[in-house]
Amino acid sequence: MVRAVSPSQAAFLAKAPRRERPLGFAVKLYRTRPSFRFLLDFAVLGWLILACMALSGHALPWLLNGRKPASPPAAKTEPTQAASGRGELMKTAMQNAGGADAAPQPPLPTDYMIDARAFARANPTLQPALTQIAAAYTAREPLASVLAALDKLDAGDPDVALMRGMATIALGGRENAEKGLALLEASARTGRPAAMALYGISRITPPAFLPADDKAGRDWLQRAADMGDGQAAVILGRAYETGWAGVTDPAKAVSLHRRAHDLGEVRGTMRLADLYISGVGVKRDWAEAERLVRVCAERGELDCMTARGAFLAAAAAQGWEPSFDEAIVWLTRAADAGRPEAMELLGGIHLYLAKTEPTKDPVRGFAWFTKCADLGRRDCLYAVGKSYREGLGVTADPTRAYAYFLVARDAGATKAVEDLPALEKGLAPQQVSAASQLSRAIKAKFDAPRPSLLPKLEFTTPTPLPQDAIPPRPAIVGDPGPTPEKFRQLRDRVERERAEAEAGRAVMLGPDGKVTPVKPDPALHGPPGTTTVYMGVTPDDFRAMRERAQRERP
Repeated sequence: MVRAVSPSQAAFLAKAPRRERPLGFAVKLYRTRPSFRFLLDFAVLGWLILACMALSGHALPWLLNGRKPASPPAAKTEPTQAASGRGELMKTAMQNAGGADAAPQPPLPTDYMIDARAFARANPTLQPALTQIAAAYTAREPLASVLAALDKLDAGDPDVALMRGMATIALGGRENAEKGLALLEASARTGRPAAMALYGISRITPPAFLPADDKAGRDWLQRAADMGDGQAAVILGRAYETGWAGVTDPAKAVSLHRRAHDLGEVRGTMRLADLYISGVGVKRDWAEAERLVRVCAERGELDCMTARGAFLAAAAAQGWEPSFDEAIVWLTRAADAGRPEAMELLGGIHLYLAKTEPTKDPVRGFAWFTKCADLGRRDCLYAVGKSYREGLGVTADPTRAYAYFLVARDAGATKAVEDLPALEKGLAPQQVSAASQLSRAIKAKFDAPRPSLLPKLEFTTPTPLPQDAIPPRPAIVGDPGPTPEKFRQLRDRVERERAEAEAGRAVMLGPDGKVTPVKPDPALHGPPGTTTVYMGVTPDDFRAMRERAQRERP
């Protein structure tokens, strides 16, 4: 757009002075006005000071001296994803190997393995028979047979009482539970660590709905752990981990599991490694968890060898280990010793995980799965059936596949339940019948009756040894190294005290301050488990009260 300008406007614009530029005007003010020059100098100097203060300590020397600054120290960061993943793999491997608990739960007496270690302080003439009876009890042989074998041993021996107490509790019922606990307590009072641990467990989770006593249970377990019982240390440590014994203390849990590890208890090693992975009660350290399991495996413990091999196999599958070679070494050692978990893992490596030969070997993988299936392991039964169905490592045979799927289904394999209908559609009725017959033969391999583990005892009372031939037995409560007669007295006293506590107690406090126990009488005393005190009465007064109550009783 063009704007028209009149002659008068043009003359005015020609006479008007021209506007100076900002920079020139500022330079003119700086030269002619001292106040403006002072303000500008102050602003520039302040900006320089602030800029120097903002520079980091390691960058300022670089600016002043012309040298490149050193790199700042690396900040502490969280462990890498790979390290965290290795920790989770280790935890899963320990759970699959049976050495770490998948979920916290209260203890049961069956969590304590009664083996030869439980009878380390027993009379040497009784040790072989007690060890065999304990193995039969653990294998769930008929309790009547176990008790019959114990009847042939000396009833006054504390170690015999330990086994009799456990078998009596297992019979069930409140009365059997009370008798069994009385025997366990009497044996524990003689300083037997196994009896202390089992009695402590029974106080925390008592049988037959008897009253629980968490503190007493912890005390007995602590006594057993202090005497070198690694199983008791693990159980008590687990109690402090989860709080199911009334108290949660992760630091104590770590201490107890470390003690169990030092004593050679595999579950202590597994629990300690698990705590290092999760960072409970101790600083998180995946490398230390790996080291613990490796040391345990090198010690020859099957659980640790299986866990170590499972972890290395999973790490190799993730690309964190160069090959499966070391995993195969550990798992083969455990499998040769009879561990079905290791056999299953070896089958999975050779058949599925390995990608290159010679590690990838379907025939060898199928052989390991078959060996594991012959032991009745559910997942191995399914894996053999799948191999027969798809021809992995063996010639395809749908009839045998169907037979193994039937056995796996009965063992609880959900995948077998899903796959059976589709497989059955492709079979003729004769094949289904043959598969059913074959499945019974497969079951017979691992369901065959086993010979009894109970010893053939032909004596009633063991030949007593000289007193100096029996090693001393440290006692926690009661007489050290009791003789059979003293043990019977101790057992009778424990049973009497428990009976009195169940029925209630009564005492008479006479005018002279003398306390006299009196026979419990439901007509006079309070409810069971309570104590009634009669104050200021003489024996004659008490007898009169009792006679009157008996007369008035309906």
